[in-house]
Amino acid sequence: MTSQKTGSAEGRETAAWAPRLLGVGGIVLRYSLVLFLVLFGALKWTSKEAHDIESWVVNSPFISWVHHLFGVQGGSEFIGVIELTIGEAVVRCDAGTDAEYIASLVRALREV
Repeated sequence: MTSQKTGSAEGRETAAWAPRLLGVGGIVLRYSLVLFLVLFGALKWTSKEAHDIESWVVNSPFISWVHHLFGVQGGSEFIGVIELTIGEAVVRCDAGTDAEYIASLVRALREV
């Protein structure tokens, strides 16, 4: 059996890179989420996407009222605005506290 040295120079080099790697990983995850939210939110303005999600919206217990209130295209655009607003809130909030998320969401909604 071989034993590993816990205080080796190689281990300290790896540990030195860990905070930077965690920071880069967090940024990549954050902006990947934003990319998908913006892409899917923007697609909601196309008629094909509106008709593609119509059956999902109509049969949803949570957002079926959107179809009745705005129609097919209007409901799709409403959902798109929500997705774009969430994407903007994710971009604006860096620290991650709940109060900052709520404040970012309120600021984004005021701009719409």
